[in-house]
Amino acid sequence: MIFLIRLAVVTSLLLMGGLAQAQQTGDLFVFPNNGQDQDQQDLDTLQCQRVARDSTGFDPSQRPQASSAPPPDESSSTGRSAAGGAALGAAAGALISGNRNAVIGGAAAGGLLGGARSSRNNRQNDQRQQQWEQQQMAEYNRNRSNWNRAFSGCMESRGYTIS
Repeated sequence: MIFLIRLAVVTSLLLMGGLAQAQQTGDLFVFPNNGQDQDQQDLDTLQCQRVARDSTGFDPSQRPQASSAPPPDESSSTGRSAAGGAALGAAAGALISGNRNAVIGGAAAGGLLGGARSSRNNRQNDQRQQQWEQQQMAEYNRNRSNWNRAFSGCMESRGYTIS
């Protein structure tokens, strides 16, 4: 039993020692293959980050920026559309019959139609916004993937393993 505990402790220390040599860069881990010391690894990492940035035009250390403006907000207030529909319906009811009940019925129908149109516009606006966000995220992920490949290629050419 004591042997197993010692084995576990030694194995843990060896693994931690091996990982201490690794350096994490974003979502990549860099392992020196040729006995590079930490100063050399830091220099190589910095130089390869510049190479990757210059070759891809992407810098993962910078705050992400949208590549296009978000879609315009074409939604309107449900209350405003309902009120506008009600006024239009009341006017139509008055024109059609001049009857007070027709005016009230026209206002109610117009208000319902205006509210439904506003709700549909809001849903469409939300869908456009979600689609734009998904496009922006996909573009960021493509740029990051290209940067990772450029950085990894540079580091591997200098004698490192990237995972």
